[in-house]
Amino acid sequence: MKNILLFFLLFLISIVSYAQGIGPSPGGKWQLITFGGFSFPFGNYKGDVGKAKNGTMVGITADKYFLGNKFALGLDFRAFNHEMCTCGDVYFANGSLVAKYDNATRFRGLNLMFGPTYQYTIDEFGIEAFVKGGIMFQEFPKYSHVLSVNNQAEFLPEETNNPTNSPKSLLGNAGLRFSYQINPIIALFLQTDYMNTFGSRLGDENGEFHYKKYEQIKDIDRNTSLSESGGVILNLNEYFNSNPKDLKTNIKAINVLAGVKFALAKNRKTNIPEIPMVVKPTEQMKNILVVVKDKLTGMPLEGVSVFIKSETGTWNFLTDVNGEIPIIKNAKRAIYFMSGSKNSVGTTTASIAEKDFDEDSELIYRELLHNDPRFTLVGETVSQKDDSKLPNINTALTNLTNSTTRSQISDTEAKFAYQLAPESDYSVVAHQFGKFSQTEKVSTKGLDRSETFYVKLKLPVGDIETGKTFVLKDIHYDFDKSNIRPDAALILDNVVSIMKQNPSLKIELSSHTDCRGNNAYNLILSDARARSAVAYIVRNGIEKNRLVAKGYGETKLLNNCYDGVRCSEVEHQRNRRTELRVLKYDR
Repeated sequence: MKNILLFFLLFLISIVSYAQGIGPSPGGKWQLITFGGFSFPFGNYKGDVGKAKNGTMVGITADKYFLGNKFALGLDFRAFNHEMCTCGDVYFANGSLVAKYDNATRFRGLNLMFGPTYQYTIDEFGIEAFVKGGIMFQEFPKYSHVLSVNNQAEFLPEETNNPTNSPKSLLGNAGLRFSYQINPIIALFLQTDYMNTFGSRLGDENGEFHYKKYEQIKDIDRNTSLSESGGVILNLNEYFNSNPKDLKTNIKAINVLAGVKFALAKNRKTNIPEIPMVVKPTEQMKNILVVVKDKLTGMPLEGVSVFIKSETGTWNFLTDVNGEIPIIKNAKRAIYFMSGSKNSVGTTTASIAEKDFDEDSELIYRELLHNDPRFTLVGETVSQKDDSKLPNINTALTNLTNSTTRSQISDTEAKFAYQLAPESDYSVVAHQFGKFSQTEKVSTKGLDRSETFYVKLKLPVGDIETGKTFVLKDIHYDFDKSNIRPDAALILDNVVSIMKQNPSLKIELSSHTDCRGNNAYNLILSDARARSAVAYIVRNGIEKNRLVAKGYGETKLLNNCYDGVRCSEVEHQRNRRTELRVLKYDR
């Protein structure tokens, strides 16, 4: 902003110097304008999405008139600043809801526009109407609201999610200018105009301001008490809707401005005085690059918060897929300190001394190491039908060793991540109204942390619909038995959870055998196993009238492995299954 104001001042001095001693132009004149004033946001940009406050604007315009000084074409260059409303923090018995700002709390823009102007004058009074279009170079604020409970669990009910905080956007501008001519050269004016960016993209950049928000359904105040267990906020759904809203807005404002117009003749030569230039000694500046790596594997780490501080300023960054922060360009000679954090585990620290700026290289490189002995599960929620990505799905991870559960909603790219302890078994499911997922098992047993950092998983999710059938994976019974084993109980617990989330759901739970053995006996055994599974679900809180147990024996084989046909064990295994069929479901 200082550079902009300096350029504006020098341009104004040049205009005044040129205007002295020249008369009115007999033909098409040049008109140079300087102005400043106030800018008033409105709509979503001022409301809940942008939260922009009234601000200021300065600018310059150059118009070339034709046709008896009635019509003109001109360039308009202006800068504006809108501070952002900041909300108050809330502190309650076991936590807080606070705002975290990652950069300046303001919207700022540089506008470069071109367009026509029509002028009508009566004696000393004039009115001009103009329409212009161009490009706005924008700067967006970046912030989030952090709900923290017992310093153990966090949730972000609101956050900006712009692809970039410095996008470009197409811009439209129209307005009226009312002027009074003091002499043939100088006029004073008042101006009001309407400014609006439009279109969602300019090239590869998205020019809209994006904001993700979970609607609050219950106030949080100092008397609030939230429950937390194992890093998970248990009663979050009492205060926020489970599905976020993706909000967006363009920059739009009404501007009220005042300024001076200079009419410049083209038949006089201008003697512009030279402005002495003060040459300062060249500062020693360097570019700074910081990379974060996993200490145990040496792999670059994405998503690490890196904090850099010096007497010249502070910076907060998130590392990219290469473990790098954006390069800090033209950093001034100073002492710098840097550190990082991911998943509540800090990195090593590093520093830059002033003597490092004396080195020949233009780049100063520093490396931070992150030492977290846990594994990282990187998951993706996908459609059971076509494997396409399904964002905003609530997932739950259960440690089967200590029975602790954590939950997380997959992001806009359908990604979710959990930290996994060594030598442990876990289950992962999707808990979402109207959705069904298998219980997927994940284990870190036998994995070497020095060789493996990421554990990857796809979690298929399907829609619950009347008549639809799902095969329940990994329900096994002991030979010639129908009792529910612990590993089968884990799968049935997921069925219990799905039925509690969907109270209108009624199902048939069926058991199937392969063709080996006596047909009548297989029918009796499968029916006993189906009844045993239904009894387990009823014992865990589901009404009996919502369940039907059915044993089909070997009557519904999925392949051609009938009596007398030689088949592999894999082919027989496909027929030994437990199925869930939706008898009735109302959304």
